[in-house]
Amino acid sequence: MHRQVRGADRGGPAGRDPEAAADEKVIDHDLRDGVADRGEGLMAAKKENSRTIPLRIHLSGDQKRDSVLLDPDKVMLIGRDLNAGIKLDNPSISRQHAQIECVKGDWVITDLGSRHGTSLNSIPLQPNEVMPLSHQDRIAIRPWLLRVDMKDEVTSTMQSIDDGYNKAQQIESIPHERLGTLAQRRLELLMSSAGAIHEAADEDELASTVLDSLLAGTEFARAAMVRLIDGIDQLEIVSSKIRHGQDRAVAPLAISRTLLHAAAGGNVVRLQDEPSMQNALSIVGSGVEEAMCVPVLVSGEIDSFLYMDSQAMADDPDSDAPAYCNSVSKLCGLAMANLKRKELERKQRDLVADLESAQQIQRRIMPPSSGSVAGSNYSMHLKPGRFIAGDFFGISATQDGETALFLGDVVGKGLTAGMMMASIQSHLLAQISHGLGPAQIVDSINSYICDHTADDEFASLWYGQFSPDDRTLHFVDAGHGYAIHKKAGGQASLIKSGGGLLVGIVDGPRADEPVSITFEPGDRLVLFSDGLCEQRTHEGEEFGLERITDALIMTISPADDIEILMESLRSFAGTDAFQDDVTIASIELIPRA
Repeated sequence: MHRQVRGADRGGPAGRDPEAAADEKVIDHDLRDGVADRGEGLMAAKKENSRTIPLRIHLSGDQKRDSVLLDPDKVMLIGRDLNAGIKLDNPSISRQHAQIECVKGDWVITDLGSRHGTSLNSIPLQPNEVMPLSHQDRIAIRPWLLRVDMKDEVTSTMQSIDDGYNKAQQIESIPHERLGTLAQRRLELLMSSAGAIHEAADEDELASTVLDSLLAGTEFARAAMVRLIDGIDQLEIVSSKIRHGQDRAVAPLAISRTLLHAAAGGNVVRLQDEPSMQNALSIVGSGVEEAMCVPVLVSGEIDSFLYMDSQAMADDPDSDAPAYCNSVSKLCGLAMANLKRKELERKQRDLVADLESAQQIQRRIMPPSSGSVAGSNYSMHLKPGRFIAGDFFGISATQDGETALFLGDVVGKGLTAGMMMASIQSHLLAQISHGLGPAQIVDSINSYICDHTADDEFASLWYGQFSPDDRTLHFVDAGHGYAIHKKAGGQASLIKSGGGLLVGIVDGPRADEPVSITFEPGDRLVLFSDGLCEQRTHEGEEFGLERITDALIMTISPADDIEILMESLRSFAGTDAFQDDVTIASIELIPRA
């Protein structure tokens, strides 16, 4: 039967190739290494990384520049370690300094307890605290600066102009002693502007307020706030303004690289039109006779620049304009630092609140950690992830006295994931009470998700029913792939199946064929989520299936299975703060005497 991808035109031609339609869902048909029969689309569809905005990191520091494109399926270690994906050779940088990774479609950064720390947009990160990344974020790992480049996000940019003239003749760095005096008018203007600058609600409002203050306190015709993107060659225009009444008279914005280079040293610099400036194309060619550039420092680092120019010389070139602009820059830097701190705190609060909402729902729907259902004994353990909550597990008795059990993982984050977990759990339990078989229940869940969720919301699901009369487990694996048959004699092996698509991927009836396995007395079924086998070390090595089966060889009970696996995972990862949920359930399926 041909199956149609969710979100496609349901009125399209019958017999449409489902794999061609799957492009609209962005399903990756690659399978996990070493387990080729777990079902189409398992790896990429279980995560949202197939939809992830590409991330490129531009590096500059130690008189070097480089660019690295990150793989959303790998953890990018940053540091001096030989295995680091971004290797920074400098004594001030820790061997394992920080890491960047993609988690269910979102890029995040974590400082790994480095000696000298990591800053995000000039704000120091707390060790082992996960923070989301956004386009044009700047990561400082001194002496290196890393800029986040997400291609799908566009900002207003411009090229600086290579003027190529004699720097010493035309660029004037204003000595600090000349920045100490302000005329009374400018002092009053600065004091009145300070309150508005401090109270700016966001960067756009701050930039607008600062530029208004610069135009009001100087004779420049234009002012702009710009930020370096790729050295001094490419600039982001944060905001720009032209003095009222001069809109038509001012030429297009063109900023001298020489001016920027001088200001990048931390100085207030001024460029004036003199006879020897004929090669300064960025200035003379546009009719600009005077320009000034002032760095804006946030926590000791240059965040941006305030640029001003005019097509007419000031009446007094040696006036106190540099001192005034420098004071406005300092106020801007303080306000910018406050905004960045608040934004970082907001992101962290949102991350924590979103995760806590999902985890609260998760705790409510999970069964007790151990018990007996329909004669089968079980133990289960959920270790919530640092920033993901999506696992669900359940065990119940059917009308015929069989043991029904399931484990899955929803694709989503925060409250959305929590609501989806609860919906799937309640729907599953309702279908179990109606006496349906594994294939019918998985088909029903698939239809339910397609009808009640967005196109990019789906889940992996392993569902089975154990009959104590004939000692047979009948199950359907919908893109989950993690089930182990632990025999009473000690052997533990992965249960292989034909596999299938995740539930919620394809709208319409499924064609799942249940798989049957016979269990002997003392045998156990061990189910687990991908957070167990896919937990990585800082070097990027996964815990893997082999370590799981090896750890289970000597275990003797469901509770023992859980304890040994969790101990092995903590020892391997070197932490108990796992990035994803880790859910393990061990069930001793006891035949009826």
